[in-house]
Amino acid sequence: MDDTEPVFVGHVSLSHDQISVQDLVSRLVTSGATSEDTDDEIQLMIPSLQREFCWDPEDIEKLFDSVLRGLPIGTLLVWDTEPDRNNEAKYAFIQQYANKANFPTDEVEEPIEHYSSKLDSEYIPEEYMLVLDGQQRLTSFLIGLKGSFHEHRYRKHTDKPESYYEKHLCLNILNDPEREPDNTQEPIFEFSFLREKKHGYDEEDGDYWWPVNNIWDEDNSRLVQREEIDCPEKCTQDPTNRKNARENIDRLHESLRAEQIPYELVGDITSKGAVELFRRRNKAGEELKNSDIAFSLITVYWKEFDENKDPKETFENEASELTENFADHSFSFGKQFFIRSLLYLEDEKPSLELENLVPEIIGPLENHWDDEFFDAINMTFELITEDFELTGKCISKKTSILPILYYCYERQDRLSDHSDIPEKDRQRMEYWVQMTVLNNIFSISSSMTVLDNVRKIVGKGIEEDDRFPLSEIVEEYQGRSVKIGISADEDTGVTITDIVEETDHSSATTVRNYLLTKLYTDRGVGKDFKIENGDKTSMEVDHFFPASKLRNNENYLDNQDFELSDENFKAMKEFCENNVNRFGNFTLLPHGAGNQSKGEKDPEKWLNEIENNEDVEDDKELHYLPQEIGSYSYENYEQFLDTREEMLIEELERKLLLAEEI
Repeated sequence: MDDTEPVFVGHVSLSHDQISVQDLVSRLVTSGATSEDTDDEIQLMIPSLQREFCWDPEDIEKLFDSVLRGLPIGTLLVWDTEPDRNNEAKYAFIQQYANKANFPTDEVEEPIEHYSSKLDSEYIPEEYMLVLDGQQRLTSFLIGLKGSFHEHRYRKHTDKPESYYEKHLCLNILNDPEREPDNTQEPIFEFSFLREKKHGYDEEDGDYWWPVNNIWDEDNSRLVQREEIDCPEKCTQDPTNRKNARENIDRLHESLRAEQIPYELVGDITSKGAVELFRRRNKAGEELKNSDIAFSLITVYWKEFDENKDPKETFENEASELTENFADHSFSFGKQFFIRSLLYLEDEKPSLELENLVPEIIGPLENHWDDEFFDAINMTFELITEDFELTGKCISKKTSILPILYYCYERQDRLSDHSDIPEKDRQRMEYWVQMTVLNNIFSISSSMTVLDNVRKIVGKGIEEDDRFPLSEIVEEYQGRSVKIGISADEDTGVTITDIVEETDHSSATTVRNYLLTKLYTDRGVGKDFKIENGDKTSMEVDHFFPASKLRNNENYLDNQDFELSDENFKAMKEFCENNVNRFGNFTLLPHGAGNQSKGEKDPEKWLNEIENNEDVEDDKELHYLPQEIGSYSYENYEQFLDTREEMLIEELERKLLLAEEI
């Protein structure tokens, strides 16, 4: 990077210049790189304070459209660091990207990754620069020009290579490059990530999808010479197509060679100064999460992290282990949950607002990053999954569990595992979880404020009586804007009838999931379910009467032979359409598990298939299907809902914790 004469701002040198995409991409260090792979140019790497790559294909496509149109894409910020002043871990740019965290990188030959890999110190050149701002854009250029985007296939296992489509960035070279779209937000140049079988000419649409990596010379790490790029034969037969193809390819080539990407080069700054610069530069950024800023502070201010101990790898390994422990109940973990939990244990509000993102608060969190911290997390979620039999789909947010984590952490000297927690405290803690979901206690104030206040109450309860102080929590919030607690008496709390009948279960999915999970003893929303061949599948919420048919899609109801008058038929259709998502129409079924998989089948047809396997009576009992209404036909849908919801309410009154019992 040939920088301009530096301008000194205080003790920091800052220079400005412009560079081409070609030159940038040629300097990006990728996974598996060795010192022999680098040329004479100073290489670019990622510092540990940077977040992970998170752009989707549409973001990358828009970036390339902006470059070809000459639109500004923002200024890169590069740190010209001195190796002897910077001993933190360095990371490679991702060239082959997989969009799910548990992609099995170890099972493929080339490095296909979701996370940036740490570079071995022996392969780090003597001179290098670190990207403080611009990693998303630079990784996108690399993926588009030289790499690929491995996109997870819907409803496939995320830990299998065959569950991903390998896609490459392509440009439709038959698109008119001079056209002016009606909408200024619409791209002019048509880019799209496509599988290899869709590269080339599309007979149906008249498009030609030309892989962008055709323009890159891998041997020389430069663009192919323009005169060496021929238009595909399919594009030369028609004069207009030939003109558009040539102009699109030329525009792509010229745009990537043009020195139009602005960058700022900052020098004479320490790691702590770089973190502060990173924080200030990014705090207004829409895409940047405050957890990334918090993590950047951790990488510098925690003493245990240096060049020999990788903070990203440490956090990712701990998160992966916890996720593996509780993935069968749809819980996953990451740095945001860890940081909020550490703040909570440090008696700070578990908020990632900027006032918490200072060294004075983030630094001391290291005191809790130990085995006791992870033992408390495991104990907490064993309690949630094994005793309460809940899943991640039933919890409004994992932070709602923090008061229980606080209790487990503070009482570890008396608890070897969750079964040692007194039964009364277990009930009280389950009631707390129940309140966060069914009473929406966090609507009283901000969730962070409520959690901060509850932590103080829990701390006092442990100190004075060695118990989880549920009654004090209820007393604190009783009489506020929402009713607290579940009760058979509407004057004491919210009744289960109110929750079932008044909740909009099309939008309040956590409430729906919580109730359904409590109704079924062998399954829960988001819980793994073993099927006959020993494999596992996911447990999913399904409509007993198919939603599309209740809405009369494709005139389904109109085409049935109902013995109803026109007036009654119209009333039936209107009721069906307006009551698709009544709680009484939901059930839990394993996805794709033989006859258990209902799909769009009518209730009677599905039950007949089960009847052939002699399981029908068990299934009617399992799913609380009323026997007294006769057939499960659309004429009886209203009666079915009323009767089944009455059954479900009675069962929930037995299975949920009521205020009178606590």
